[in-house]
Amino acid sequence: MRLENGELRLSASDLGSHLGCDRITALNIQASDGRLTPPVFNDPALEALQQRGFEHEEEYLDHLEKKGLSVVRLDPEIYGDSAIEATREAMDAGVGAIAQPTLRYGRWFGRADVLLKVEVPSSLGSWSYEIVDTKLSSNTRAATILQLCMYSDVLGELQGLVPEYMHVVTPESDFLPETYRVTEYLAYYRYVKRDLEENIDDFKSEKRLTPYPDPVEQCALCRWRPTCNDTWRKDDHLTFVADISKTQRAQLSDWDVSTLEQLAELPIPLNKRPSKGTKESLERAREQARVQYEARTKKSPVFEILPLEPNSGFARLPEPSIGDVFFDIEGDQFIGKSGREYLLGWTTKDKSGALKYDRIWSYDDAQEKAGFELFMDTVMLRWSKHPEMHVYHFHHYEQTALKKLAGKFATRSVELDQLLRAEIFIDLHRVTREAIRAGIERYSIKDLEQFYGLEREADLQDANHDRHALERLMELGFTPLPEDLQKTVELYNKDDCDSTLALRDWLEQLRIEQITAGSLIFRPMLKEGEPSQQLTARRQTMKDISDSLLENIPIIQDDRSSIEDARWILGNILEYNLREENSAWWEFFRLRDLSAEDLADERSGIVGLEFVSRDDNNGNLPTDTYSFPPQEVEIEIRGKLNSVTDELDENGELIVQNIGTVESVDVPNRTLKIKRTGKTKDFHPSTAFFHNVVSALELENSLVRIGQYFADNGFESADSYQVTQALLLRNRPIPNNHGLRKPAESALDAAIRLISGNTDMVLPIQGPPGSGKTYTGARMICELVRDGKNVGITAVSHRVIRNLLLAVDAAAEELGIPISIGHRGRETTGTNLVEIKSNKAAHKKLADGDLAVVGGTAWLWARPEMMESVDVLFIDEAAQMSLADALAASPAGKSMVLLGDPQQLSQPQQGTHPEGTSGSALEHILNGEKTIADTDGLFLEETWRMNPAICEFTSELFYENRLSARGGLENQRLEGTSRFIGTGLWFVPVEHSGNVNYSTEEVDKVAEIYDELTSGNAGWRNQSGKVATLQSEDILIIAPYNAHVNRIIERLPSARVGTVDSFQGQEAAVVIYTLGTSSPEDAPRGMEFLYSLNRFNVATSRARCASILIANPRILEPECRTPNQIRLANAFCRYKEMAQVIEGSPLKKISVTGIDARSGPVELIVEKPHKNNPE
Repeated sequence: MRLENGELRLSASDLGSHLGCDRITALNIQASDGRLTPPVFNDPALEALQQRGFEHEEEYLDHLEKKGLSVVRLDPEIYGDSAIEATREAMDAGVGAIAQPTLRYGRWFGRADVLLKVEVPSSLGSWSYEIVDTKLSSNTRAATILQLCMYSDVLGELQGLVPEYMHVVTPESDFLPETYRVTEYLAYYRYVKRDLEENIDDFKSEKRLTPYPDPVEQCALCRWRPTCNDTWRKDDHLTFVADISKTQRAQLSDWDVSTLEQLAELPIPLNKRPSKGTKESLERAREQARVQYEARTKKSPVFEILPLEPNSGFARLPEPSIGDVFFDIEGDQFIGKSGREYLLGWTTKDKSGALKYDRIWSYDDAQEKAGFELFMDTVMLRWSKHPEMHVYHFHHYEQTALKKLAGKFATRSVELDQLLRAEIFIDLHRVTREAIRAGIERYSIKDLEQFYGLEREADLQDANHDRHALERLMELGFTPLPEDLQKTVELYNKDDCDSTLALRDWLEQLRIEQITAGSLIFRPMLKEGEPSQQLTARRQTMKDISDSLLENIPIIQDDRSSIEDARWILGNILEYNLREENSAWWEFFRLRDLSAEDLADERSGIVGLEFVSRDDNNGNLPTDTYSFPPQEVEIEIRGKLNSVTDELDENGELIVQNIGTVESVDVPNRTLKIKRTGKTKDFHPSTAFFHNVVSALELENSLVRIGQYFADNGFESADSYQVTQALLLRNRPIPNNHGLRKPAESALDAAIRLISGNTDMVLPIQGPPGSGKTYTGARMICELVRDGKNVGITAVSHRVIRNLLLAVDAAAEELGIPISIGHRGRETTGTNLVEIKSNKAAHKKLADGDLAVVGGTAWLWARPEMMESVDVLFIDEAAQMSLADALAASPAGKSMVLLGDPQQLSQPQQGTHPEGTSGSALEHILNGEKTIADTDGLFLEETWRMNPAICEFTSELFYENRLSARGGLENQRLEGTSRFIGTGLWFVPVEHSGNVNYSTEEVDKVAEIYDELTSGNAGWRNQSGKVATLQSEDILIIAPYNAHVNRIIERLPSARVGTVDSFQGQEAAVVIYTLGTSSPEDAPRGMEFLYSLNRFNVATSRARCASILIANPRILEPECRTPNQIRLANAFCRYKEMAQVIEGSPLKKISVTGIDARSGPVELIVEKPHKNNPE
């Protein structure tokens, strides 16, 4: 931002700063016109980085010239109109690449790195240009995306065409660009740009004053932070209360409590209940403020001991050992493609008690892997010498990072699992928070050091500065790294390790003092953590095969051939199910150890259970009914419910028991029925959690057989597992470059032709919403049966399998094809499906020809006797089945069909897995693309559901404009006298704040709209022109959170209400999607869940006529910190751009003297009452 001839010029950097905080914009305006002097920011590495950047750009330009492109290098010392004219001349001349072009349109200006010519017509001629940014960092940030969007936007004005793509080229990419589709980010950019321009105009005209500083994430990196911090200090802002949440601050503000002192003096117990959150959590915040205020008043460190609880606080401290390790990690998520843990440090004691510090630096993936292995081997060796030892760390980052590294590199997972099972890791942050309450503003190890008197060797301010500087250099690939910065960061890490030791000793001293005063505090029991001999043998077998497959295979994907990549995937996917199982057990142990208070914050936890009644079930195991208070919990029907009992095991720890499975839930009355187990039927818990660890041994065994075969035979000469090989290698169904479909051939006809005449084929079929994926699959199967072939069907659930089996049955009846269908599952009653009682029976019925079509999960098809048991194996919803499970089932078929859509719901995963092994089968085939290429599979390009107005949004955002509405769907529309007349997208803004997982304000709005649409005054016209009055079954109400769903059900018990997951595959004339949370910061499970493109696609594409989004406007205005977050938010921003905005309450229009108010000049408007509005 700068003044130029009295006019304020804006650049891409202004977008990024405004995004996080509009106060920055106000202060920057005042700095630009001289009213404020900004704080000085010095970056000692800036000059070196700029030089390195120029060198990288020049290397890229040389590369382009070697490819034969003409390159014009514009003078970087020329500015203003001359630079703009030089850029325009080069563009008009059609130069292949233009370096350092100056772009300006209106108040926006900037100098891009390179304009690259593409053969796409524009106002320039038969060509146009796209932006290329030569970045040193291998990890693209949000600011870079906004910069590229700004350049692309301005470039679009200059050449009459917004470029389709924008590119980033990094030094380690061999000049292969990282390409971004502009439309996937442009709507979000337009929102930020528009908001910035409006704010600038308001600030300059003094229509709006400089806003009060609101604490945000960007504060830590902002140059204006000292200014804002002074304001907060002067005002005694609540942000200084340790661990206070935004929701709590908002609630206290409603109670006119705005300072730390006011909160500290608030009487407790509280005499009123908060509208959001719990009374207990606010009382804890009040107590925290009290201790901080006391410390401030005394001007000395203050802390107090919290009430002692079993298995909590001091009771988590094991007996100190000479073998103990005090551990700390320095990491940065922006280094490399997936982040890097670049420094592992630990302090130990030798036999004499002297301290010894060790550390491992990692500068690339290979070193990071080797460093992790060395640390793990060091700990395991020390554990063998000191069985009583533990590894102490502060907060959960270290454990999380180790789990990530074990999964990322598929190494040392056995050892890590053993350490975790033995509870070797001790989180001192957790111990501290459960043991004491301290008069400090943050429960960081640095703030706690005042209590145990640690003197750091490195100045903390200088160390933080140098650490950020070093990380920036590492992000940009700068080598060699300055030794002085490394030395400071190493000293900083050593101080953290030493401080962890000092903190443990101080907590140990406090523990002793409590015992001396008469308290009884037990030590945690030592555990071995040894896996079973069977598990150890399984792991060794997989390791041997994996080592053989991965021998001499490059770590970097770009360095691998297709066969090497297949070996990499197979070698690293063998332990997929073990990694998932380990993660499931780690999650089980975490949930087990949570207090009732913490369990209330977990979506798998349920608290406040109260026994209501028992049904003895005629002497069988009883079914108990329990009530529960409102809470965000995902209640799983048939889900296994666990609870910590009051019994102790041999280690003196409370036992966790399975108390039963959930049979049903009554949401309006908040009760659930639990089918009890015999062992725990007399135990009535108040808290419980849902968690089930499923054994995937059958799938694992199949992968081992596959891995052993290819390790022994290779891929080049393999004559078995042909379908498995085709899937691993991503082989095209037909090896040509001309597409799979013949001219004028439908996708269904092409699918039948391809699968009927070929073997050893993997045929992917991508079916967007309403495109007839199930219809296509069912008719393919019928034609295969007509040809005398047998077919297997699998999916991630019996529900999905049953759905396709029933569709096959219906299609066969319609086509007049005799067919016999069996299901290795339950719920076949009332259908023509034959229930298959066992896996053995399934194999026999196929082998004997008794059944032509059999459905079962991957556990059935992965069995060795099922190899090539069917001519074709269909995987339905293949975007939800992991590649590992698809590979495990693949030997069962002589060919395979993958039906699904990676743009809809995917399979949740618990573990971290090596690159290329974590996606679904269809994602593996698409290899990063949104839609499948015509040469690689079939794309069902017509929707039979959505009106063209809805389809346009869906196609643009999710399917690269390849999806269109089938003829006749333009007739679908809403009619009548409601506000929602016609078809397309609507946005209904509802202001609210502090809501986490439900909003009463949005529930009111949902009820209002639902009542309006079902009042009898609204109808909908189908594609055939038939008009019907809108009924409750014509409306789907969808929400992301169960708590929000439950409150809507309570309000509208007869409505169709559920989460996105419960409505995939369904449709209705109207879809109401209500988000329930107030802001991205409030949203449970983070922005990635709330803004999930897959979930948004599923929710909005259920609609035939109308998609209505209800949300706080703040949801459509998020701060994004990564390119992926921009891509997620972009869909919501684009929705708003394409939607009609409805504000206010409905009004009923009536005709006067026979004149229809919708078309006549005279209308009388009266308010319409609403039966579902309690007001």
